Amino acid sequence: MSEELLNRAFFSNPIPLFVTRLSDGCFLDANPAFCRFTGYGREELIGRSSLELGLWHENTRSRQWLTDTLRDNGSLRGFDARIAVRGGQVRECLFSLELITYAGEAAVLGTFQDITARIRAQAELRKERDFIAAVLDTVDTLVLVLDADGRIVRFNRACEALTGYSFEELRGRYIWDVLLLPEEQAEVKAQFSRLTAGDFPRDFENHWVTRDGDRRLIAWSNTALLTDDGAIEYVVPTGVDITERKKTEARLLSLANYDPLTGLPNRNLFQECLHHALGQARRGGQSLALMFLDLDDFKVVNDTLGHAAGDAMLREAAERLKNCVRDTDTVARLGGDEFTLILEGLRRPEDIVGVAQQILGQLSQPFDVRGHEIYSAGSIGITVFPADGNDMETLLKNADAAMYRAKSHGGGTYEFFTPDLNRRAAERLMLERALRRGIAAGELPVHYQPQMDLRGGRVVGVEALVRWAHPEKGLVLPGEFIPHAERTGLIFALGEQVLRNACSQCQRWRRQGLNELQLAVNVSARQFQRRDFADLVRRVLTETGLPASNLVIEITESVLLGEIETRVTLMQELKDMGVHLSVDDFGTGYSSLVYLKRFPIDSIKLDRQFVQHVCVDVEDLAICRAVAAMGRSLDIRVVAEGVETWEQLAVLAELGCDAAQGFVFSPPMAADAAGPWLHSGQPVARN
Repeated sequence: MSEELLNRAFFSNPIPLFVTRLSDGCFLDANPAFCRFTGYGREELIGRSSLELGLWHENTRSRQWLTDTLRDNGSLRGFDARIAVRGGQVRECLFSLELITYAGEAAVLGTFQDITARIRAQAELRKERDFIAAVLDTVDTLVLVLDADGRIVRFNRACEALTGYSFEELRGRYIWDVLLLPEEQAEVKAQFSRLTAGDFPRDFENHWVTRDGDRRLIAWSNTALLTDDGAIEYVVPTGVDITERKKTEARLLSLANYDPLTGLPNRNLFQECLHHALGQARRGGQSLALMFLDLDDFKVVNDTLGHAAGDAMLREAAERLKNCVRDTDTVARLGGDEFTLILEGLRRPEDIVGVAQQILGQLSQPFDVRGHEIYSAGSIGITVFPADGNDMETLLKNADAAMYRAKSHGGGTYEFFTPDLNRRAAERLMLERALRRGIAAGELPVHYQPQMDLRGGRVVGVEALVRWAHPEKGLVLPGEFIPHAERTGLIFALGEQVLRNACSQCQRWRRQGLNELQLAVNVSARQFQRRDFADLVRRVLTETGLPASNLVIEITESVLLGEIETRVTLMQELKDMGVHLSVDDFGTGYSSLVYLKRFPIDSIKLDRQFVQHVCVDVEDLAICRAVAAMGRSLDIRVVAEGVETWEQLAVLAELGCDAAQGFVFSPPMAADAAGPWLHSGQPVARN
């Protein structure tokens, strides 16, 4: 490029340009833009230095430093300095310097940009930010600034005072990592993810955990700060610590709705609960029971031992009542020694009896009151919606009347308002007492029905079936007493007795040569769900000597539903012992095909309702065929129960069922009759 072009580029450039001698800093040249900016003519500048002219204002870098830097690096960019132009005005400038050769000597080519306005704006912005920060630090409101990812950008002194953390400790950290309860972290993260979807949660509450581990409940209000294109740049939550306010509100609510002595709902809350429960029962077409309970002879305790002893007894009675009902039921104290209970979602009014008996049993246990052993009882009046009343007032009045009738009979009992329910409750109580006595007296023998292998035509097992040899009614079938045993809890004693007797009998048959005979024992859902069920099976097998491989535990499909992992764990524990597992009445429940693969099942029993019409009903035939095919694909044995004809047996064998039981072979037999049959293998003719 020619010298002429360089000169033209230098002098016509709108950007200030200058050339100084490296050795002494004197100007060698300057373009018009530089002269206009500084106010000095070109002739005034040449031969004079910036220091001499006073252009270099409050320089923070020595001239020697500039010279050494340029010699070492050849350039210096982004160097800021202040220039005092003619007239005394000071301008902030950003310089770029380049080491060149000019007229045969070392020189510096320089240019700069006036950044005075930017510096002033930045200063104003800092001042404004400092002012805002000062204001935020003086308010009692919790204020913090988060970026769009949830990192802490600002944290005022109110936040520091509450949490015990300084801003510097938390700067740049995610809010949920340092201040939130673990159980609330997911919710706060979800709120931030909703920001990007435009669903901004303005108001919410959560807890902060202070440095000392204290939990504080904060009510927040969110504000979003947006960029020019509408994206969220910052979130500014402002909050108030409402911990104490909530505690006060809770105390006031408790005083208004709860009995301060027992902690139970008081009359006010009880009426609200009953009103709500009646609405639910009407909409769902369900029954509801209301119990009115009065402690017998409670006044004697107050009069003889004092009110403090009476209060202690009331507190203990309240705890016992709560232990007798479900979480969905309501126990309330109306005042004095009067309590009420609301039992919701009832299917059968008779189910109330079990609760009433349990309550009376609990109250009949001695109370330890201030070193005194006190015996008491309760009188219970019971009304049922809608039979005994359609509104709250009527139900309460009738329950109160029934309670006084119970008290007039000497107390320690219950009375239904409806005479028919009283009769049915009495019958049920008699049945329970008789069943309890029968279990203790050994009146429930085990009968056995053979199971035949359909391929080999031989006996492979027996199913243990309990009967009740009632001293007055004769032989009672399980359908009449098993449901009652399950409702009252007698099923546990009965189930253990059946399991032990059946295992003992099977072991006796093994000693007589039937080594491979498998014993199938039905277990109710309540038995199977007990945590100690596997321990019970292990203990019975040890006591009777029966090998685990000879025992088949039969459960219903309902056991497969709900709490799957718990069921799988229990089943696997039984399998590890060597016990076999079978699903009884298969096809009558729900979701069995979906979940069957998840359980370690050895066999399934095709329900008799499908077997009964397998020869005449195409749908039942299709179901039996599908179950048999499924059993083959899952390597699960299929046993058909309730087989009554040879025609049914032929169809089931053709479908691929593995075994069968039913009257076509033999009805259930007592042990002394079953033994010879099992040894002979001959069917018993159906009566």
